[in-house]
Amino acid sequence: MAFASDDLTPLLAPSPKDDVKLRAGVVVSWDSATASNEIDVDGVILTDVPVLSTTAPLIAPGDVVQLLVSGRSWLVLGRVMTPGTPTANSP
Repeated sequence: MAFASDDLTPLLAPSPKDDVKLRAGVVVSWDSATASNEIDVDGVILTDVPVLSTTAPLIAPGDVVQLLVSGRSWLVLGRVMTPGTPTANSP
């Protein structure tokens, strides 16, 4: 699934028909310089999902990430990590 628009408005103000959901995915590939990505969500590979920019440098292949979904719009919120562990602040 490719994303051609930078318009995140549907995520901020979903229509009454749209449910906002939180999903988890596993990073298949991630370019830390460009945030170009592939994420596996239940066996479906999503390509170049928009990402909350502050999380991009810490994401790497194999990481579990949380995604916000509204209608057909997806947004990577960030990776799932356990606070206080050695890997919490490293890719």
